[in-house]
Amino acid sequence: MKLVLEITSGNGRLIDRIEVLTPITAYVLTFPKMYVLCTRAKDIRQLFNRLEDIRNKISQDADNRTILLNAEKLGKKLVIYFAAYELIAPILLLIFKTIHEYFTDFETRRFVIQICIPWNTDEIWAYLVANVFVNVMAFTCCMALVMFAGVELSFTFQTSACLKILQSYFENRGPADQVVYQYHDRLIQIINDYNNIFSETMFVETLFAPLMPCGYSMTLIRSLRKKHFNELAPGIVKVFGCMFPFIITLSCGQEVNTQVERLHESSYTSNWYEETPKVRRDLLMLMIRTTKPTTVNYRLFIKFNRECLASV
Repeated sequence: MKLVLEITSGNGRLIDRIEVLTPITAYVLTFPKMYVLCTRAKDIRQLFNRLEDIRNKISQDADNRTILLNAEKLGKKLVIYFAAYELIAPILLLIFKTIHEYFTDFETRRFVIQICIPWNTDEIWAYLVANVFVNVMAFTCCMALVMFAGVELSFTFQTSACLKILQSYFENRGPADQVVYQYHDRLIQIINDYNNIFSETMFVETLFAPLMPCGYSMTLIRSLRKKHFNELAPGIVKVFGCMFPFIITLSCGQEVNTQVERLHESSYTSNWYEETPKVRRDLLMLMIRTTKPTTVNYRLFIKFNRECLASV
């Protein structure tokens, strides 16, 4: 509490300011996601039901079913790995903190993350209660990140698999197959609806999320320079804990964008000149829709392409 008051009053070291401001940024970015998941749960469920309907119709073929199952397995693995790390991270930080306090005879009392505690923690019982409170807050934040990442990864891999199947339809059946245009139109509409639900949260996250690992990376570099090796392990856990959600968001957008680009490539490399005027018109409409930036953008501000992570 004293540390937070010193920092908010303009005193305190720069490194302490980073330790306090970074968790605040994390909470500002995390709880709006939780709010969207709770308030738009019905819309999200309907979105996945529409995607599941397309999935069931195109999974009748054995090859298509293999593509869908492989995408589903990979998505589940990534969710499990990410959930394991994010949920174990608060426990690891608590263990590292306890070991450090034990070997320093509890001379300095610090929490796993620096947040404002509205009571005096000089007494041992008050300090223990504060530790429980801080760890519950950290665990809640990680749970929200895991839930949101699960939605992102599930939607991305299912959409990506469906777009891959449409691409194979173009290559094997040709542009005269009307099934491609029917499912393509529905998929693009689903992507647009997904963007409309999460656009504000994603826009804010892509603008501010890169700041979180920067703060903890600075503390990690400082620990290396001053040879404070006891701070290395907690620093690494915090850096990767902040980076993974941001990387998942950009990777998911990049995957959808890449599959849309490949579908567009398959459409204009087909033998369109041999088709009837009606098929040419349908093919032209598909190509126009795949080149519209709104299909894979968030509010026209952020385009997920290969340069997105570097530019942000």
